[in-house]
Amino acid sequence: GKKMDQETILVVDDEKCVRDLVCIMLRNRGHRVVEAEDADSAVVRLTAEKAPDCIILDAMLPGRTGFELCEELKGDPRYRAVPIAIVSGIAAGSLHGDEQCRKQSAADDFIAKPFRLGELVARIEKLMLPTAAARVA
Repeated sequence: GKKMDQETILVVDDEKCVRDLVCIMLRNRGHRVVEAEDADSAVVRLTAEKAPDCIILDAMLPGRTGFELCEELKGDPRYRAVPIAIVSGIAAGSLHGDEQCRKQSAADDFIAKPFRLGELVARIEKLMLPTAAARVA
């Protein structure tokens, strides 16, 4: 049958160097990657093709934040089922910590910056498993 590993992942990050690293790593793993540098262009990319299998959102985007975009997508029936991982340096050392951000955000996973690429990829691939909905946190 058809190879199941050609999932499409949308990577939204305004820092090109970060985006490049993540995209290269994911492409090396056999995934198809679509890139966007802010929330608006992410929406344009989403509208242009079928819903991706996963979205990686940087929290601190120019314009609308990753948190806002995440909420928007989760409220849209077309994207409600798409797992979203928010990547953020905002929580490191802050009083709220990651837990607070996780609770407040509609994201399926929350990855603190700086992250190890391998860990990011592993967590993204875990999000895309068909059993992801049943996974234990």
